[in-house]
Amino acid sequence: MKSNPDLSNVKEILTSVVSSPGKVTVVGSLNVDLTARVEEFPAPGETVPAADLTYGPGGKSSNQAVASSKIGADVAMVGVVGHDAYGSFVQRSLEDAGVDTSRVVAHDLPTGTALITVNAAGENTIVYSAGANRSVSRADLQAAADVLQSADVVALGFESPASVVAAAIDVARSASDANTETSAHTNVGPIVHADQNNQPRNHRNNSGEARKTRRSPRIILNYSPIIDVDPALLNGVDIVVVNEIELRSLGERYGSAQLPTQERGGLANVAGSKVDEHVGAKLEDAPTVRDSASSMAKEDGADENGRFTTATRLVAVMSLGGLIVTLGPEGCFVVESEDSSESGDVNPTRDGDRSDRANPTDTVPTTNAVYVEGYPVDAVDSTGCGDCFMGTVAASIASGQSLLDSARLATFVASRAATKQGAQSSYSSAEELADQLKHDQANQQIRS
Repeated sequence: MKSNPDLSNVKEILTSVVSSPGKVTVVGSLNVDLTARVEEFPAPGETVPAADLTYGPGGKSSNQAVASSKIGADVAMVGVVGHDAYGSFVQRSLEDAGVDTSRVVAHDLPTGTALITVNAAGENTIVYSAGANRSVSRADLQAAADVLQSADVVALGFESPASVVAAAIDVARSASDANTETSAHTNVGPIVHADQNNQPRNHRNNSGEARKTRRSPRIILNYSPIIDVDPALLNGVDIVVVNEIELRSLGERYGSAQLPTQERGGLANVAGSKVDEHVGAKLEDAPTVRDSASSMAKEDGADENGRFTTATRLVAVMSLGGLIVTLGPEGCFVVESEDSSESGDVNPTRDGDRSDRANPTDTVPTTNAVYVEGYPVDAVDSTGCGDCFMGTVAASIASGQSLLDSARLATFVASRAATKQGAQSSYSSAEELADQLKHDQANQQIRS
């Protein structure tokens, strides 16, 4: 079991997020979660007894919106529900969590549904039916252009079709060159966006200094589930969040590829495709969890340095500002591009014991990579913990925190979600988290 990071640092990050909330717009899935709890997962063809079936609000994007709102962000949700009781229930749950749902529309389709099984160890399996989530149109996104373009962070994921993700990026970016805004956020690292010629432009908000910056939201993509997409779409993304299995799948797809440089028209062409289809996605091409985990175990890249190397290559090939890989109870690691960090280090370093050693190679560019320790908890249910992590990162970055500090905070917040049942119902408010941090710090002092 790894030791905890410095909780005082997490408390400072949380306080800063709450005191300087940013704007987050989440585009994507709104579902109802139907959950059955069992002792062990059934084998193929096996029937096992379960506790009473429960239902609650869900959807990866909806979960992320609730997590962002509870941590203090000003959150707007963009998506589609069905004309049914589940749709009304999901939308009402978002509103109860403080999320603006005025850009959520209802279509004559079933609300998205997730069938979840949770075993005695708190692990879960999920079967997802997109339903109305597949019907998001470009017109729906254009109608939400105000909250997309005014956001500090736009959070996206692939429970929505890839064409919807591309269209959301295009709408969010379309006004960035025309708008300026005074920003007084502090402690913000370099922000890297592309101009109309796809050339990077870097902005840094220096501590205590209000200055004019070009207005362009940071795009954070939760690359989950893994699908094949047109490489042009990835050029609009600043930060990607994945788990270990998704990292492996992305490494197989993009690790050795060379993405073409796309002008704005390239992204617009993707965004203009049919919005009810995944761009180039084939369900049978997506590896199963069992297949991915098995192949990872057989690869040399399954060790810690190998995972960092894979992540570093992806940051370069996908032209990302940063990549976060979540490791469940073990924490996460953060890789930032040379443009987004002060120094480079392709070898993993421990959070709190960081040495910025440059180690460039012919194939792996200089980057900054830091491992963030996990927080040991007695896990009850891991459902929605990854979404809690993603939503917390979005809220933290929107408030002006660095990618690394955002990952530190998200690691703690997601660990607390694992101690409660359900997805959105397990997310803590900023006040509850502050109380928990105080309690945990006191316990650390007693043990020391």
